[in-house]
Amino acid sequence: MVCEDEPLLAADLCDKLQAKGFYVVGPFGFQRDAIRALELEPVDGVILDVELADGASTRLAGLLQDGGIPFIVVSGLTTPAPPPEFANVEWLLKPAEMSRVFAFCDGVGRLSHATPPSLRRPWEGSRPAP
Repeated sequence: MVCEDEPLLAADLCDKLQAKGFYVVGPFGFQRDAIRALELEPVDGVILDVELADGASTRLAGLLQDGGIPFIVVSGLTTPAPPPEFANVEWLLKPAEMSRVFAFCDGVGRLSHATPPSLRRPWEGSRPAP
């Protein structure tokens, strides 16, 4: 899942992930939309911007942690001490080094058994028929 409120950055990130063979849920520019999507479709991992169009994504980050869903922060926000919802989470400054984003996605794809495979390469699982 990709949560990014800047349309050009979101499209670019999704394009790069898809070009590497990952199935991408999103992008979501609003925290509320991402939360609703999580209720409908399980995901393996999330690439999360700290500031989305409807404010700080702390509620979403807390839900991800509570649900055991790994996530990585890709943000332009620098802070001396991140909120607790972002503790122990890899934090990449924009523009993010794509090799590190791909490494995160590869890692969660190997660990997850969620269906459909949201950040998994197609040969590591299949999406159920509609």
